[in-house]
Amino acid sequence: MKLGRSQLKYDRLKAMLELHLELSRDRSLHIDLDLPSNEIGRQILKTLSFHSSRWTTLRLGASHKDLLKDSDLSSVRNSLSQLRHLNIWFPLGMEEPFPVFQSAPALRELIIRGCVARVHNTLRSLSITIDAYDPELSPLLGCLTLPCLTHLEISASDSQGIFTSEDFSLASEHGFIVSFLSRSQCQLTSLSLKNLPLHDIEVVSLLQDLPSLTVLTLHDHSPDEDIDPAQFKSPFTGLFFQTCTAPASTLLPHLKELDFRYTLSLSFPTSDFLRMVHSRWIPDVAHAAEMGIDSLTSVTVRPLKERDDELGSDLLSLRVLTAAGLRVLILPKLLE
Repeated sequence: MKLGRSQLKYDRLKAMLELHLELSRDRSLHIDLDLPSNEIGRQILKTLSFHSSRWTTLRLGASHKDLLKDSDLSSVRNSLSQLRHLNIWFPLGMEEPFPVFQSAPALRELIIRGCVARVHNTLRSLSITIDAYDPELSPLLGCLTLPCLTHLEISASDSQGIFTSEDFSLASEHGFIVSFLSRSQCQLTSLSLKNLPLHDIEVVSLLQDLPSLTVLTLHDHSPDEDIDPAQFKSPFTGLFFQTCTAPASTLLPHLKELDFRYTLSLSFPTSDFLRMVHSRWIPDVAHAAEMGIDSLTSVTVRPLKERDDELGSDLLSLRVLTAAGLRVLILPKLLE
């Protein structure tokens, strides 16, 4: 429901909402709201707050952060027993944490844009989207402690073009990430870094502090013709793959699944990548134990290409491992 663009009068909106709430009775509610920060938005929020014990999914966006401080939203704090998926989006930063969702014991997935939330410590999946207004992770990570966390995703917003190294630095955020994970004492098994300007060295440095990872996802941003290729940083270099190649390296000893998206035109080191994959495909359990690393079970590559014939036979040779038991997905996409 996008009230900011709706042409319906408030009385009609309220009647429709109350009818739906009455007919749905005690069933779970999946709510998707874009609210204006005016009396209409507050009244809609007030009506829904009486049914917060039924909220299972909540996506809440607003034109101003003041809505987070609204008394009706605050009133749901101890009545969120079914809330499992939470997505909050606000266009302006809010450095002061708000504790409304701290009492959501069933919460399993959190996506935050533009604000800081205190949440229940049973959360298992955390997705953070940064943008030009809030490019730093420290305000959020500094107030979270999540001992049950297993999946962390950090991504840059798709709506604002490519982030350069001037916009975001993983090296600068490294300490805050590690401090957050250390404080949480969680067993992080899945990491996703998407649409971010990443240097190979800073990615390797972070991975060295995450030995429990079993799933790694790295997605380059789609290239922009207005961006100088020299400004476009990608972690996919020969050095990166050599650092991940066994047995010389024991980086990420439990790694089982890879998901990489990259641009073919930016000199992706295919040979080094294939060498790394082959070195970590160890179907012999005893041999893998001797090496001290787990075998890969799944490899997904998503090359961004400019022509249908650009993929190349080297990468396609990866499919040979499918017959041997490795799950291989090659999902090319043409650049627009």
